[in-house]
Amino acid sequence: MDSKGNVYLCKLMHEPNMLAGNIKVQELSKIYHQSPLFIEARKRTVYNLPECKKCTFKEFCGGGCRAIQASETGDINGTNYLECIYIRKSFRKQMWNYFKKSKKEVLI
Repeated sequence: MDSKGNVYLCKLMHEPNMLAGNIKVQELSKIYHQSPLFIEARKRTVYNLPECKKCTFKEFCGGGCRAIQASETGDINGTNYLECIYIRKSFRKQMWNYFKKSKKEVLI
């Protein structure tokens, strides 16, 4: 929400196409429950995002920040391939570190 009462889908998305309503005109609860932007946002999951639904790590990252994806791809449902590579690499590293640590504890 900005200082004028405009309610946006996200604090990082203050573009006109992300304006859901204004609290001076409509109650916040009505904006949240009735705005097409918020309705669509609540439906959006890693199971229906085009690139995410086929990813092994989708439950871990949750599809990433939609504001970042939109700024990188121009589409709120888009996916920045480079960010995905980074996230996958990070999760693999964390998993290997976890299993190495667990194995050492078993040996001791």
